[in-house]
Order: sequence, then C-alpha cells, then structure tokens
Amino acid sequence: MSVPPPAPPISDKLLLPPFPGVVYDEDDPFAEKRFQKELQFRMVGAIERNDLKLLTFLTNQDVDTNATILFVKTPLIHAIDQEEPDIHIIRHLLTSQADPNQSDTTPWKQRPIHLAVAKGLFEVVRSLLSHGSDVNGKDAGEMTALHYAARFGHDRLALYLIENGADVNTRDNCGRSAIHRAVEERHLNIVKILLEADASINEEDNFGWTPIFHAIMWNDVDVVRFLISCGASVNHKSKLMNTPLHTVVCRIRRENSVIVLQTCFDFYKRSRRIPSEEFKFILQNRRDTYFEILKDIINAGADLDVKNASGERPIHLSEKEIFTKYLVQAGATINLDMLLKDIFDPGQITLTGRTEQFRKWMIIEYQQQFSLIRQARKCIRSCLAMTRNIAHAVEPLPLPPALKAYLKVDDPAECV
Repeated sequence: MSVPPPAPPISDKLLLPPFPGVVYDEDDPFAEKRFQKELQFRMVGAIERNDLKLLTFLTNQDVDTNATILFVKTPLIHAIDQEEPDIHIIRHLLTSQADPNQSDTTPWKQRPIHLAVAKGLFEVVRSLLSHGSDVNGKDAGEMTALHYAARFGHDRLALYLIENGADVNTRDNCGRSAIHRAVEERHLNIVKILLEADASINEEDNFGWTPIFHAIMWNDVDVVRFLISCGASVNHKSKLMNTPLHTVVCRIRRENSVIVLQTCFDFYKRSRRIPSEEFKFILQNRRDTYFEILKDIINAGADLDVKNASGERPIHLSEKEIFTKYLVQAGATINLDMLLKDIFDPGQITLTGRTEQFRKWMIIEYQQQFSLIRQARKCIRSCLAMTRNIAHAVEPLPLPPALKAYLKVDDPAECV
C-alpha cells in the first residue's frame, strides 16, 4: 500500500492554534485572507469576553487590529463600546498598532476618542491621547471630543482635553462650539470651565445664535444669569435680526423650531431634521420661569424697541399677557397702529389667550406712556442700562424706597 505524499509546507503561523484540524492549502490564493478573517472573528470574541490572553495570541499572529468588524466598527471602537470596557484590552490593542484616529463607518463617523468621551471613560481617553489620538479630531458633524464632553457633562474630561490642547472655539458643521453644546444641556460647570479657557461667550453659530439664545430656549435661568454676569450681549442680533428678547417672548416660533432641528447634537437627526429629545423638551417645558429670564434680560439693558428683519419688536411677538405688560412697564413703546392691527383684533386676542380686558388695558397704557412720571422712568432706566444691572444701579440713588421700586418695575401689580 502506497503512502500519500506529505502536504506542501506552509508558514508556521498557519499551523499554530487555536485552529487545530484546519488545513490551509498554500496554493489557494484566498488561504491567507480566510485565515485573517478567522483571526478577526476570534478577536471579536476575545474583546467581548475581555479575554486578554486570547487577544494577545491573536495579535502575535498578526491579526489586523484596524480591520472593519461587525460591518461598521474597528476592534478599538468595539472594545470601547462594550458595556464594561476593559482598559487592559484597549491598551493592548493600542500597543498592537490599532489606529486611535480611525473612525467607524456609520453616518456619524465617530472616532474612538468621541465614543470614550461620550461614555465618560477617563482612563481610556488618557490612553488614546498618549498613543497619538488627535484631541481635535472631528466626526461627520465636525464635532470634536470637547463637544462630546460638553454635551454629556463630563467636567473632568473637558478640563483634561483642554489641558491637552483641545480648541475651545472649534465649530461643528452648524457653527456651534463646545460652549453652545454645554448650554444646551444646562451644564453650568462646563460653561465655567470653557469660559475660563477663553471660550468666546458671544460665539455665533450658523444662524447667528450665541450661547445665551440657547440658554433661553432651554429655559435655564441660572445659565442665563451666569452668561449675563460674564458679559454676554443681550442685544446680539441673529441672522434674522432677532435679539435674545425676541426669543424669550416667543420661543415656539417656526423659525426657532427650524434652528433647533437643524442644530441638534445628533448629526444624523439634524441632517434630516428629525425631532430630537431636546426638541421635545422645549415643546413640553413651558414653565413660568421664562418670565424670570425676561426680567433678567431687560434688567441687563436689553433694547425694548429693537426690530428684527421683519420689522417686529419684542412686544409684537409677546405670547403671554404678563410678558407684554412687563415690556410696557419697563419702557417698550405702544404705537397707535398696534391697537389697530390684526394682532390686537378680537379674533387674534382670542387665539392668543388675550382678553377684552387686556385690550382695554393696552389703550389705557398707550395714553399713560406719555405721562411725565412714565417718561422719567423710561429715561432713567435707559441711562442705567449701560451698567448691565439696572436694579443694582438704582439702589444707591438718593430716592425713597417706593420710587426705587417703581424704577426697578418691582411692583407685581403693574403686570397683573
């Protein structure tokens, strides 16, 4: 009986475990590719089981640590994306030539550092940066890791990224910098960190909105007050010439809704104008705290009679009676034609919740605005507006307490 000839020699790495019994034909042009795919398949399992021993064996077999696995991921991104990422697995991949700047192939094009920052993985971020990750690398929406730290509220990571060269004023593809994203999510501590790192407090996005516009839309009194105290302009004009005062008196306008949809943090949703959770929050959150924001902006010296691109003043857009009344008491002008236009006809009054009593109040106020005491209050408040805190500027004036309260528009009865 004849003995079959021995199999042709193949490379040593193809004979090593963990694939006993698998025979590769050296003459097969696809043998090496199939072997590499087998290695990659085992690498996915090693990552998911946190099996460092197996992963070490695979990398010694020259498994491609930058291959696309599970259709859209790199091994490094898959390791970071685990429910409980293993820092040892991640570090081993990095030391095995895994590219820390290679993004996934999803529409978001996230890099490993984006995912690590979003999940708040400080040690992972530190390892990525130490192995050459670009601290200012961008995803498909041109957002950097600092945008993610600001959006998800990771104070320590935001500070660490800045210390390692993150640009605090880098803008994404809708013009928003990290401070915009921090304000959207009401992360006051990160806003402070960014401003201390010289972030621009009046940075415009593609629509001309500065951070204070976002604080107004997201109904954050504390952030609005902090931004004002740090010098945010209350008279800044957007591309449509709207000021923060135009925005606070009528938030749920179509043009504002369009801006929110087109600047959503989620690149995929904003590119398709899909309503985000943040947008739903704005629609549902219509509390009375907006009145406090209105008073803060006016107290900081907002121009009460400024017109937008459509020729509308804040009083024209006011969606609540209490807003309109406060604007008038603070010095907004009531023109005669306002009482004759459709905005104040009985049909419109019914639609906006205004009453016939309110209409009569407007007529009386139109007449009283020319009185000496009202003109004096308007003139004094206009002069004190440059201090950016009218109420505080009134206090040292040598006037009776009642007159000080009148100048500060402190009497709630005036707006009831």
